Amino acid sequence: MSRLIHLIYSSTAKVVFDAERLIDLLGVSRRNNVAREITGMLLGVTSRFVRQTTIWRTS
Repeated sequence: MSRLIHLIYSSTAKVVFDAERLIDLLGVSRRNNVAREITGMLLGVTSRFVRQTTIWRTS
């Protein structure tokens, strides 16, 4: 049986994210997500983020 899991959460960074730091974060996240078969969306403003993650799980 397959299940679709959605996780939505918000977070605040301890440092301000400029464009370069955000691009680095996205690169790491994309590599990790592909390896784990995770999709999602990241919304960010300065150092506040909202993340939506979708994962297919089979039991």
